[in-house]
Amino acid sequence: MWSSENLHITISSNVQHKYSINICAGILGDHLLRPYLLPERLNGEKYLVFLQHAIPDLLQEIPTTVRQNMWFMHNGARAHISIAMRNHLDATNPERWIGRGRPVAWTLRSSDLNPFYFFFWGT
Repeated sequence: MWSSENLHITISSNVQHKYSINICAGILGDHLLRPYLLPERLNGEKYLVFLQHAIPDLLQEIPTTVRQNMWFMHNGARAHISIAMRNHLDATNPERWIGRGRPVAWTLRSSDLNPFYFFFWGT
């Protein structure tokens, strides 16, 4: 709160506003992926549509050699563990994705784990 009369004024509030937005963005080597606004209520079906249609568009300007060597990293979010999503990644990126279920397991209780720590420390 800003006030010109009382510089120490505070206002207590018991109201918390919920703001929710899902954005996908990425860095592949020295390439940036532009931000992509995901649906507000992301589920496995909507996430699969994103993987099938939006990801190829986002990766269009990325060199083929970079795309062939990239990994997908998913945590344990419900949208990231659907069977359809796992089947899609197994078909399009076999053995090159990290997630709950396979092929490289996401370390339990490590929601903020990044690939460096994952492969440095192992599972």
